[in-house]
Amino acid sequence: MTLGAVFARVLAMSLTGALAILIVCLVRPLLRRAPAWLTCLLWGVVLVRLLCPVGLPLLPASAGAPPLEGWANDYLGETQIYHDNTPEYTQAVEAGRVPVEDETGARYVVTAPDGISEPDTVGSRVFPALGGIWLLGAAALLGAEAVRWLRLRRRLAGCMKLRGRVYLADHIEAPFVMGVFRPRIYLPSWLSEEEQALILLHEEQHIRHLDHLTRLLAWAALCIHWFNPLVWLGFALSGRDMEIRCDENATRGLSPARRADYAAALLRFAAGRRRFSPSPAFSEGDAGARIRRLARWKRPAAWVVGIALVFCGVLAVVLLADQAPAPQESPAPPAPSPTAEPTPAPEEETVETLPPVNYTSARDLDELLAEYGFTGAEPYACWPAEGDPELTLWFDPDRGAGCGTLYTDGEEHTFSFDETGPCYYTNLRDYWPDDPFDPACALAEDPESIVLDYAESTTRDEAGRITRWESTGYYEDDGQRVPVRSDDYFYRPDGTLEYRDYYHNDRLFGTWFFSCRLYYDSQQRIARVKGYVTHGYMYYYYWYDETGAPVWQLCLDRNGGMLGAWMTPLS
Repeated sequence: MTLGAVFARVLAMSLTGALAILIVCLVRPLLRRAPAWLTCLLWGVVLVRLLCPVGLPLLPASAGAPPLEGWANDYLGETQIYHDNTPEYTQAVEAGRVPVEDETGARYVVTAPDGISEPDTVGSRVFPALGGIWLLGAAALLGAEAVRWLRLRRRLAGCMKLRGRVYLADHIEAPFVMGVFRPRIYLPSWLSEEEQALILLHEEQHIRHLDHLTRLLAWAALCIHWFNPLVWLGFALSGRDMEIRCDENATRGLSPARRADYAAALLRFAAGRRRFSPSPAFSEGDAGARIRRLARWKRPAAWVVGIALVFCGVLAVVLLADQAPAPQESPAPPAPSPTAEPTPAPEEETVETLPPVNYTSARDLDELLAEYGFTGAEPYACWPAEGDPELTLWFDPDRGAGCGTLYTDGEEHTFSFDETGPCYYTNLRDYWPDDPFDPACALAEDPESIVLDYAESTTRDEAGRITRWESTGYYEDDGQRVPVRSDDYFYRPDGTLEYRDYYHNDRLFGTWFFSCRLYYDSQQRIARVKGYVTHGYMYYYYWYDETGAPVWQLCLDRNGGMLGAWMTPLS
């Protein structure tokens, strides 16, 4: 198939798709009270029209040629017409020109001024030139997207796995979903846990409805039909409706207060939204319109949804309808453009959605206390000692058995253990020096052997106390200075160290422990550590004897949906 024929087919698909987009745009206001998934269904039909060269042969066949085909067959420049009663007719037919039959049955041929050559037509001259411009535009869009993707991948280097398919990244402005067969959700690392929970409700809806695939197909359609302004409009509106559908599903069943928090998150990311991206993003779409929709949205009655569904179904069939093929007539018109063979619509990939995971302990705390003989006993330790507890632990050092509750994410997670022994991971206290202000760390090899131009810097406050220590260097001589390790120090009003935030570049070290917060007691000893690791969170708690020597370490490992516990003697 020639380039001109390919462009002619694309142009025909673009005109049909533009008509479908106009119809959907006119219908959208009528469906403003209906669930947004109905509008998304219509945008799916538009996507099929833009990507599939043929529709359903439901309309009656037309006697004449389609308008675009008629335009392609228009002649350019001067032509010669010879009827079948002339010797020039016989000479032109012998040279390969196709005869044409008029209404009276008379036959003739059309040639170039030389009487033999095939005449120039719009399809043979204009369409190839337009096809070249079309290819350049599509290549430019693809190239720009490839550059954007590579930059995004670079910004995602060193991102931290939070759990499952959820990752935290330091250098992104808004949450989004990226990936085809194994989609991942990327969240800004500065989000609070409450904001993460709200945003994940939205992003999981994207994956559930395979938006990462349909959005990629929509981007492909935009690259193919980049010259059509209505396709750009349809791409933007379909993305907005997709976000509204996810908003409706994500906020279903939430309390008014939680819905208000969700709307606040939308407003927060509105300024940094990413336009025309093939990756579904939390911040895409008109935030103001989405917030107003959430504020006034009420689930419609079943009969209203039923009527809207029937209406959209009928409209979908109308949008997919094509004329039935006309009976083949002989002879064919001169210099016809080759007809493209129908190609099937792209098959939709399916992504298996894993069921939600739960913590392994299905027994309540009272049952565990009774089993381990702690009923009525005072806890071995609580953290913190005052205020709402994060951890309550019952432990018998003689038996090496214990149980307790970890309070996180507004829930109680029970755990138990029945033997002492080394923790699965190396004792965290071995990683840190005795001096709590010393930034040295033995988590990985010497960073000077990993980066070039290694440098350290220290920041102190007005009282001379260290507030930040960091090291940087150039990685693999790529011209970009990257952070290697850092420590931030936070003090109590009395001047003692309260906690310390440690971070190291996983891209450089490749270790499972990315960052953690170390809490210190009034004697400047490590009392508790919360670490962010590749599979979730690690919690460490420490207890000391009268001399100040460490005695016990409790390790709690939240590995996805698992909660493992170890009590390790340190003496």
